[in-house]
Amino acid sequence: MYRRILDFWIAERESQELQRLPDGFIDEVNRYLEDLGGGAEGVRGSLMQEELKRAKTALAEFRLLRKSKICRDFLSGTLDPGRLLEDEKGFFKEKVSEQAPAEGTKKILARLLGDVPPFVGVDLKTYGPYKTEDVALLPAQNAEALIKRGIAAEIKR
Repeated sequence: MYRRILDFWIAERESQELQRLPDGFIDEVNRYLEDLGGGAEGVRGSLMQEELKRAKTALAEFRLLRKSKICRDFLSGTLDPGRLLEDEKGFFKEKVSEQAPAEGTKKILARLLGDVPPFVGVDLKTYGPYKTEDVALLPAQNAEALIKRGIAAEIKR
């Protein structure tokens, strides 16, 4: 299990995208950490405590990377809610959503120039998925981010 944690941490570190984790991964990790903290004695106990310490360090770095990507993706309008873990959804609602503007946010009509996966807009509503040439009414901040990246074009009304 320790190797799996390291593999996911490395994959998260090397990718610009928020990684999708297998269902039940966090439950497996929690059971593994609980087993390591089981209190064995002697050399075996010392080794288990050291492995526990290293695993917790890797997990802390892993979670920090993910939170950073969640904030970045939210602000750019490209956050895919399907990639969030349950506790990250809580972080998103608690921390990131404080920056969301109030209802009645200005909207822009945009033509999508490429496929766009589902994302959470600044108004905390889910938009997408969109296919090339779809037209959508998006919050201005999200539409402008997509336009700057060349993924959308504004349709003047």
